[in-house]
Amino acid sequence: MLVKSLKVKGLPLSMFRQLLIGNQVAYGDGYYGEGYYGGFSEVKISDNWKWDKSINSQKLFSFTIIENSENIEIEKGLEVIFIIDGIISFKGIINNVSQYEELPNYLYYDITCVSFIKLAQKRKISQVFSNKTAGYIVNWMITNILSEENITAGTIQDAATIDTVVFNYCSCEEALNKIQTSNPGYNWVIDNDKKLHFIAKTTIKSTQIINNAFYHSGFKPLLTLDELRTVQYIDGGQGETSYQVEYNPTPAPDGISREFFVKFPISRQPVIETNIGGAGWSTIPATDIGTNYDTGKKWYWSYGSDKITHDTGEVVLIAADAIRISFYGLRDIKLQYEDTTLISERASIDGNSGKYEEVFQNKDITTYSAAVEYAKGLISKYNDQRTIDITLEYSLYDFDINMLVKVEKPLFDIDDWFLIESISASQQTPEFVTYKIRLLYGDHVGNWEDYFKSLLTQQVDIKESDIIIKFKSVNNNWDWSSINRIEVVSVLVPSLTLYPSLTLYPGIITELTYKYE
Repeated sequence: MLVKSLKVKGLPLSMFRQLLIGNQVAYGDGYYGEGYYGGFSEVKISDNWKWDKSINSQKLFSFTIIENSENIEIEKGLEVIFIIDGIISFKGIINNVSQYEELPNYLYYDITCVSFIKLAQKRKISQVFSNKTAGYIVNWMITNILSEENITAGTIQDAATIDTVVFNYCSCEEALNKIQTSNPGYNWVIDNDKKLHFIAKTTIKSTQIINNAFYHSGFKPLLTLDELRTVQYIDGGQGETSYQVEYNPTPAPDGISREFFVKFPISRQPVIETNIGGAGWSTIPATDIGTNYDTGKKWYWSYGSDKITHDTGEVVLIAADAIRISFYGLRDIKLQYEDTTLISERASIDGNSGKYEEVFQNKDITTYSAAVEYAKGLISKYNDQRTIDITLEYSLYDFDINMLVKVEKPLFDIDDWFLIESISASQQTPEFVTYKIRLLYGDHVGNWEDYFKSLLTQQVDIKESDIIIKFKSVNNNWDWSSINRIEVVSVLVPSLTLYPSLTLYPGIITELTYKYE
C-alpha cells in the first residue's frame, strides 16, 4: 500500500520508498501444470542506493538488499521496480547479483540493475534496408525481433529516408544508435512500459522552467575549452570516384599472370575488355563476370578490392594480348577544415596560433560535401560549449535525459533552451533524495532546437560493404549405421629361404569378426 508524504511549505517531510522484485518462485506441478506465483515482492534495501542516467549510455541502478522476508529467489534477469513517494523512480532488469554475509547467518545482496535497453542489447539483427525511412526500420525491428522481448511500439516518427543500411549481426541497440546517428535530431528510448519510442528531440520538452521561482540549488554554469575546435579533421568512409574509363591494369599480359590490378578499390561490377592478338577490342559479357564468391565465371572481382582475376580454366593472356577495365572506384574521405574567423578570434585572446585541432571519425560519411557539413557543424556546436550543474532535492519533477528545458537566469544573462545530458540520484538522508542534473548549451548561433533541425540536412545515408551470412539451425535427426568386417590373419615369420611369390599371401584368416554401429 502506497502512502502520501507529509509536506511542509510544499516540501516532503518524509520519504516513502519501495523496492519490488519480480517473484518467479515456482509453485509446483498442480492440476493446471507447473507455474509461478508471478507478480512482485518487496524487499528492504539500505540507504546506499544510487542510479545514473546519461545520454548514449546504459542506465545503472545499484542497491543492497538487507532483508528478504518473503525469501524470494534473487536472480539475474528479474525485473525491478523502485518507487519513491508513489512514483516510479527506476524500472529495469537485474544484471549483477553479489551475495555476502555481513554478520553470521545474515545474507545481504549487492545488486546492479540496468534499464530495458538491455533487451535491445541482447538481440542481434542481420538485415539490409534500401530507401526506407528510419521509422520504418525501427518498426520492422520491433515487429520481427524485439516483440519477442515484450517490447512494443510507442511513438515512432518517420524521420529521414535512408539510402542503404546493412546491419550485419550487430545488436539492436547498435542498429538503433546507427539510425539515430543518421538522424541526429531524433532520439530513441525504451520507457518503463517497454515501449520503444523514436521521436524528434524537439518534441521532448520539460513543463518546468528553471528560474528564480523554481526550487533548486547549486546552479553552476561552466565555460570550458574542452572539445573546442577551430580546425576539424574528418576521417570518413569510402566514397565513389568518378568513372574510370579504359584503365590499363598491371601487370600487362605476360602469359603467366591471371591477377590484374587497378589504381582504386572497385565499388561496382566493372566492364572488362580484351584485345586478343591485336584483332580488336571485345567486351566480356556481364554474365561471364562474377564476384570472388561465384564459380563458373571467366573473370572475378570483389567490392573494395583493386584486383581482377582471370579464371584458371580460361586461356591465359600473352604479351600479344591487351586488357583494359572501366570501373567506379573507392577512395578514403579525408578532410581538414579550418574556420579562419574563429582561428583569428582565438589567436587574439590566447596570444598564440588560435588553432584547436580535433579528429572526428565516422565511416558513414561517403562524400566530401557531407564531410564539410560535419566539420562545420562540429566547429559550430562546440564553439560556445557551456554546461550547467544544478541540484534538486525531494522531487525530480518531469526531468529526463535527452529533454529540452528552458532556463531563465538574469543573474547569469541566460535565457535559452538547454539539453539535459545526465541525471544522478542518491539518498543523502532518510528524509530526502538528491538529484544532480547536468545541462548542455546548444551552438552559439542558436539554441538546441535550431541545431537539431539544421543537422537533418547534413546526412541521411548509411552505407556498409559487409556481406551478410545467415545461419539456420537444422532440426533433422540423423541415424547412422555401419558394419565393419575385421579379419585376423596369421603372422608370417621371415625366412632366409622363403622368396616372394605371386600366390603367396600374408598368412591365412584365423578369425572373422563383424562390428555393428
